[in-house]
Amino acid sequence: MKNSNNNNNNKIIIILIIISCFFIKTIKPDMFNGFIDLSEKSNGTILYKTNSNDLIIASSFEGELFKIQVSKKSIILKSTLNEGIKLSSNEKSSGFFDEKNNNFYLASTSYNTSIQISIFSSIDLTYLTSIFIYNENIPFNENCLFVDNDSNIFFISTNSIYKLKYDSNNKNNKLKIIQSKPLPGECIIPSSSVFNLDRNLLLLGCTSTYGTLYEINMLDLSITANHIYYYGEGIDTLILGPKNSFSFLEGTQNYAYHLVSFTFKDIETSVYRNRETYFGRPTSASSDNDRFALYIFSHDILLFDLTDITNNPYDIDYLEEVVGLSSVYSSNNNLITISTNSSRIYFYQIPSSPQDSIPIESFFIISPIFIVLIIFIIFSIKLIYSKCFKIKKDNNNDDDDDDDDENILKNEIEKGEEGNNNNIVEIYNGDYKLIK
Repeated sequence: MKNSNNNNNNKIIIILIIISCFFIKTIKPDMFNGFIDLSEKSNGTILYKTNSNDLIIASSFEGELFKIQVSKKSIILKSTLNEGIKLSSNEKSSGFFDEKNNNFYLASTSYNTSIQISIFSSIDLTYLTSIFIYNENIPFNENCLFVDNDSNIFFISTNSIYKLKYDSNNKNNKLKIIQSKPLPGECIIPSSSVFNLDRNLLLLGCTSTYGTLYEINMLDLSITANHIYYYGEGIDTLILGPKNSFSFLEGTQNYAYHLVSFTFKDIETSVYRNRETYFGRPTSASSDNDRFALYIFSHDILLFDLTDITNNPYDIDYLEEVVGLSSVYSSNNNLITISTNSSRIYFYQIPSSPQDSIPIESFFIISPIFIVLIIFIIFSIKLIYSKCFKIKKDNNNDDDDDDDDENILKNEIEKGEEGNNNNIVEIYNGDYKLIK
């Protein structure tokens, strides 16, 4: 009987723990919103930035191009790159999908000594033309190549900034360089960039003795201002943020990385946020240009609320078996697509309102409270159950004692009759008493 009761108690506890875990899970739902495999097997894929709200283009290290519709999470077009265009996990590449002009621009490394900038039709992913820039390299992957509102193509190399123009009506020279400017001598190597088309402003981060940020006029490629930050040697993963601001990460192995945000009005004095992080240098970053920024640190996925004054991330997720390589934001469904060192890409849901999920710091505060509450409920139920069982057991024992008394009395009476004894039985309020 005792073992059975213990088993029942254990079952109740297990059920309550499962319910509590499910309840806690519903407080902070998983931000991942599905995935697709671009091919049967791949060593990795790269996603390219775009001005489209729903379509993105990806390439694999095996030389394939994919056109993906994010809202349907499906591949709508696939093609193979020309043999002359090489993509490798050991080499950087950068690209931009211009939905406005139905073109896809791709910068790839050629023989480790030059850059090949190629143009494809985004309608059917067919190759159109290309141009070579010699004795140059690609310094970083994201925002190294982009297009402005006038269809000018900008490319940042290790030594210079180039402005190119594509003329589909010119059969002899469709793609040509129309302007170039060398980078300042203090810039050892460019580390990241971001552009604000409304202001015709390009922000270029450089690795130097200390991280240096240059403001560049996109009309004539002139440097209008520069700013030095002392958190490390380079400005990493520049992104656009809320309230006409921009953000970047800076740090070293010996100095903690800081997530720094500034407004465009007066970059030198308008510190907006300055938060210390502990995850090192990210491989990719994307933002919704309004509130949230997602950073990929190898296996770790961190979502920051750029309007929050705390150092805590809004959400933390983990890629178990793969490493994140690149990311692109799609405003149509408020999703960020993440590529990995495999054929699989993931879709990450950005909250559309503060109520969509609870920030990570609130989650860690609420979770212990719920755990304590669940433990209290478990022990209360167990105590009530034990008392009820004890009362029931005592009642059963009383009934057994009454039965025993009646049996004893009956036996005594039978013995008295057999021995002709003059025993007298008296009744006192329902209780039997044997008097000799």
